[in-house]
Amino acid sequence: MDNLKIEKIDQIGIVVHDCEATAKFLENVIGIGPFQIFDRRPDDFFYKGKVNKIHIKNALCRLNNIQIELIEIVNALDGSCTQKDWLDEKGPSIHHFGIYVNDLDSALEELNKNGIKLLQKGNTTGPVFFQECNGAFR
Repeated sequence: MDNLKIEKIDQIGIVVHDCEATAKFLENVIGIGPFQIFDRRPDDFFYKGKVNKIHIKNALCRLNNIQIELIEIVNALDGSCTQKDWLDEKGPSIHHFGIYVNDLDSALEELNKNGIKLLQKGNTTGPVFFQECNGAFR
């Protein structure tokens, strides 16, 4: 694989303080929605070299072919996660673009070869990986 050859962005993830209030605002004022709210059970995420148990709530909707995800950290039970650190450092804002790949192992290997290191991994409704882009977006 020479590069990932991304054809589209599948998800925009936004870290917020309150996903229900943000979803209600986006639905009623901006016209994006409707959102479905999910209170995820606490789950293990590998982040910064250790396993942390994180309880998140998220709200999801489709905007044409892109999923909008609002992410609220309910509790970082055993440490932290990339979303909590982002919110603490930058405030509510776009956190990630999500893409789907046909071969996850090959994609992770290719990213690693190009200096993009694994930042966080976990399993909510399927494997979830966040890569550190080493300042690629400035």
